[in-house]
Amino acid sequence: MKTELELSDSIYEQLNNEANQRGVTISEIIRWIIGDYIKYATPSFGTRIALPSLQTIPPFNPLDKFIKLAELTLKMQMKSGLYKCSDCTMPLSWEAIQNGKCQNCGAEI
Repeated sequence: MKTELELSDSIYEQLNNEANQRGVTISEIIRWIIGDYIKYATPSFGTRIALPSLQTIPPFNPLDKFIKLAELTLKMQMKSGLYKCSDCTMPLSWEAIQNGKCQNCGAEI
């Protein structure tokens, strides 16, 4: 479709300078300006975002989260001295729980 366009001398000169700087014709500059106007004047119905590929997303395992939370809770309780050896009644450390023996008397937990 062709359309006739009437421009003032100052606008024509600005378009001509812009076209020369970009190495295109005045017609191409006008098409570019109109295209940008249409693109940005129409309302957007959402923003498109690039989703990462499935290979970069680690698989979600709720059991892993539960185990980490349970360990954290246990460590916090151990720092408060809640767990004690049944033989020597000394507070147990996290390493003692992992080894299965009291760090003070060596009794099995």
